[in-house]
Amino acid sequence: MLLSRRTDVNPLLGIIGIVALTVALVIVWWFAFWAPSLSKKTQLLSSMVQQEERITQLEREKVAIVGTRRQIEQLNKSIGEWGQQFPDSKVANRIFTELTVLARSYGLRAVRMKPWLQPGETPHRSSGIVGGYLLERVPVTILLEGRYVGVSHFIERLPQLPYRVVLQEMKLKAAAGSSNVYVLLDLYLYFRKG
Repeated sequence: MLLSRRTDVNPLLGIIGIVALTVALVIVWWFAFWAPSLSKKTQLLSSMVQQEERITQLEREKVAIVGTRRQIEQLNKSIGEWGQQFPDSKVANRIFTELTVLARSYGLRAVRMKPWLQPGETPHRSSGIVGGYLLERVPVTILLEGRYVGVSHFIERLPQLPYRVVLQEMKLKAAAGSSNVYVLLDLYLYFRKG
């Protein structure tokens, strides 16, 4: 009887041994091959996500740069147009700078500044005698964006500029989705000639 029990236990121990060996091999395979590979995959995925975020950020910066470049091109074009209108380019640059600084001082953004013409008006500045002085008149349009209070302060300060300013027309429009407004000002700037 003792022998029969031993022979009965041996096959069971053999099966348990094979199962234990298989489990040990699976565990060794997991830690030796699969776990490091999984860790590398996780690192690669993390790196890919970071690279995609960086690419998205760079694309946003590119869009901003392109927008800024367009604004600079538009400003250069406006300055060129102003150069045709003003007595000399130094005056055009000074006026452009003064109006931009004045707008910024009231929290406004100068969206566009350029000479404007009435229907039938020639693209060159016009002159006339006022009070015995020869004055040159330069028509200018300005599109500003900002708070209504800033716009009103900007308009109040126009008469204090070192040249005569006549407000010909003003159009006001609310900016969509914000408390800002857009204001389009058509002005005549008068300079003493000579």
